[in-house]
Amino acid sequence: MGLEAPTDEDTVKTIEGIEVAIHPDIAPQLTEVTIHAEEENGELGLVLVGYSPKSC
Repeated sequence: MGLEAPTDEDTVKTIEGIEVAIHPDIAPQLTEVTIHAEEENGELGLVLVGYSPKSC
């Protein structure tokens, strides 16, 4: 995940009110992934549940 602006080749989806840009190279790895907001030590963060990164 990054905070960069989406590129022309990214797919932009709105998930629970948050716009998420997905690059086509990573899209197949996200088919079983859900995004959850979690709080830890008083700070809110996003967690990709079900994501296991794979090498190219």
